[in-house]
Amino acid sequence: MVESVRALGALAALAGFWLLGPVLLGLLLWGEIALYAPLHGDGPLVLIWLLSLLPAAVLVQAVLLLRPLPPAARADREPATGLAVTPGQEPRLWDLVREQAGRIGGPVPGALVLTDEAVTSYDGRTLRLGVPLLLAVDEARLRALVTHELAHHARLGTAAGRLAVRGAARVERALADLDERAAEAVRRRELSLGDPADAAFRRRVRAGYGRYAAFALRAALPARRRQEHALDRATARVAGRDTYSAALRDLPALDLGYGFYLHAYATLGVLVDLLPPPGEFFGGLPRLLAGRRDELDRVRADPPFRPLEHTDPHAPLSDRLALIEALPAVAGSSTGPAAATGPAAATGPAAAAGPAAADGSAATGPTVTGSPAVGATGPTVTGSPAVGLLAAPRETLLALERECLPGHLAHHERAADWPDFVHRSMAALHDRACAYLAGAVGEARPDGPEGLPGLLAALDTEGTAALPDLAAHLRPHVGAPADGPDADAPAVVRQALDRLVTAELVARGVSRWELSWSAPAAVRHPHPDHARHLAAALDAAVAAAPDTGPLRGLLATRESPSPRLG
Repeated sequence: MVESVRALGALAALAGFWLLGPVLLGLLLWGEIALYAPLHGDGPLVLIWLLSLLPAAVLVQAVLLLRPLPPAARADREPATGLAVTPGQEPRLWDLVREQAGRIGGPVPGALVLTDEAVTSYDGRTLRLGVPLLLAVDEARLRALVTHELAHHARLGTAAGRLAVRGAARVERALADLDERAAEAVRRRELSLGDPADAAFRRRVRAGYGRYAAFALRAALPARRRQEHALDRATARVAGRDTYSAALRDLPALDLGYGFYLHAYATLGVLVDLLPPPGEFFGGLPRLLAGRRDELDRVRADPPFRPLEHTDPHAPLSDRLALIEALPAVAGSSTGPAAATGPAAATGPAAAAGPAAADGSAATGPTVTGSPAVGATGPTVTGSPAVGLLAAPRETLLALERECLPGHLAHHERAADWPDFVHRSMAALHDRACAYLAGAVGEARPDGPEGLPGLLAALDTEGTAALPDLAAHLRPHVGAPADGPDADAPAVVRQALDRLVTAELVARGVSRWELSWSAPAAVRHPHPDHARHLAAALDAAVAAAPDTGPLRGLLATRESPSPRLG
């Protein structure tokens, strides 16, 4: 009874969002009528009364701002990126969606869109399914995640909870409409096409309704969270407790791994106009997940705590997992692998390969089918990767790149394979950094050569006396504090020498940047002793009695047709 009363209160608060304007307008008009009644035609008082109607006019305009946006404007605001697929194009994926919709009792989506995001969402019309999920999880977990999204539009939980969720969604959509109108008014004002007062009025209306909306959404939050708990229980019952728990544990690990992959791998060469091989911008994700499995397993075992917004209907992940894992162990009725207890295990040929080999043999070409599934620590489900549901994975990844990558990347060169991509990207980026070092050497010794030749010449002619001044110019470019002590000068100069020598050795083909999916890219020298000899030569160059002979000897071991020391 108490919960029902609270749910009804939440619904009343949400309904008040639309009733706020009319109620205030009615009260204002009632006051106007009450004020006018005793005037009896008195001229000045009638004028005062007419002026007092201005707030009512303003309020009417504010209420009109809550009307829905036209369908065309709403369509422009909705996410457009993604690859729409029909049942004829992806029959197995559509069969999975239809089957899970039938099991959870929800409507079958009218459209299915593949996206470049590591999430899945459903608005009642379109199911948006992230391809990174397909690359990272097995089929059983994908079923669990899809089932939960479909459950949002099934008749689950309580009627009040369903109404609270839908009412909150409408409030949030109305606020988004107000944001769009306010932004459009500001744009028109900046182009001198609109009234500045109108833009300011729209912002104030948005602020006023926003404050009430925050109150209404907060009041509805308990009912919405109870509804989410009901959906979690229903999903666990349909997809299997262990399967659903493992899928939820995968999400923060995948979010972390995918973000790192995009930053450190897929876009590594963007600044030098280079992209991974065709189909591998997204397709390389399984290799990263396999190479960083130990780190991501720790995230799955202990998901990070993230503060929730006061309007987020989802409870903290740890609370959701505790609720789900306390349920009876009922195997999911979904088609696919049954729940199994034990540590996660990747399946398929790519899992056996593990992190890419140094020569790139495990990283050449798009490894899509048979990619390792992202397993959770503890009870989990093992099975075929969900990407195997696609009719033609490689072609789908290529199409997704064309659809989702920004237009300015369309003309970037494509590398031959991942080792080639990492080597060329790192070499070009390293050269850019070394250009600043070369310029700093030129500033320190204007009369001499720049870059590595100038640095070696200064050490040969001036010895240790050159170190403080050289370090002062080089500090900003090696990440050292600009006001560091002179005692650190040898270390600063040594670091600059190391970078310049590495760039020279790479340019000559003596050394090469090496791909690794489990560690940062590093320079691979021609033989194991080369790195030891290089470290000793760098130490000798900045010693108490600088000796650049060993370093020059290493640089002379293999000359290119056009040596580049600067």
